[in-house]
Amino acid sequence: MPIACLELCCHTRDPARSRMVNIEWLGAASGAGYPDNDLEQEAKTYLKRHWHLDPLMPRILQLEGSGGFQITPDQISTADAREEWFDGGLVPEHYAICEAFGDFIYVLYCMRTSEQAPFSDGERAELHRMAGFALPLLRNHAEILPAKLSILDHNPTLRKHLARQLELQGLELSHREFEVCLAVLSGKPLAQMADDMGLQPSSVKTYTTRALDKLGVRSKSDLFSWCFSSPTP
Repeated sequence: MPIACLELCCHTRDPARSRMVNIEWLGAASGAGYPDNDLEQEAKTYLKRHWHLDPLMPRILQLEGSGGFQITPDQISTADAREEWFDGGLVPEHYAICEAFGDFIYVLYCMRTSEQAPFSDGERAELHRMAGFALPLLRNHAEILPAKLSILDHNPTLRKHLARQLELQGLELSHREFEVCLAVLSGKPLAQMADDMGLQPSSVKTYTTRALDKLGVRSKSDLFSWCFSSPTP
C-alpha cells in the first residue's frame, strides 16, 4: 500500500475526557514524491497555532480501543490551517489510525500526494485493522524515545497552573522538585532535564521520585491526571 508520509503523535486527554491536555509530536517519515518540506517546522506550527482546529480532537476524546478517521480540507475552518496541513493542495487527505491506552491516544497520520489515488474504502479498512497491532508496537517504541515537540512547550501558563494546584491541595515541592514536574509535564527527556538543570541524570531521577511521592502519584500518566483532572479556579 503506497503511503507518501507518516506522522506519529501522542495525545493526552484529561481523565474526564473533556479536553486535550497535551499533544506530543514523536516524529515523521516521508517517501519519494512527497513535498520536500520541513516536517518538524510544520509540526511546530500545528502545535503552536492550529491543533485546536483539528477535526480529529472531538473524535478521539471519547475513543475506546482503536479507530480510523479521514481528514479532508473541507473539515478545516481556516484557510491558513488548510494550507499548512495539506501543503497547498499537494496532500488531498489525511487518514488517522488511532489507539487509546487509558488517557493516552497514539495517532498515526497517513498521507498521500495528489498524484496518488485517494485511499480506497478497502485501504482505509486495512489501515484500521493495522491499528490493532501496529500502534501498540509504536507505543512501546515511543515510550523509549523522547517527544520531539509538545503543545506544552508553547503553554506559558503551565507553571502557574501547577503552582495553583499545589496551593489548592496544600502540597509543597522544593524548587528542584517543582522544576522536574514542569519538565516531565512538558515531555522533556531525562538528558535534557539534567542539562537544563545542571544536574546529573541520577539526581534528576531522585528529585522526580521525591516529587511524585509527595504528590501521591507513581507515573507520568498519574502526574497528568493529578495536574489536570481538577481544573484550577
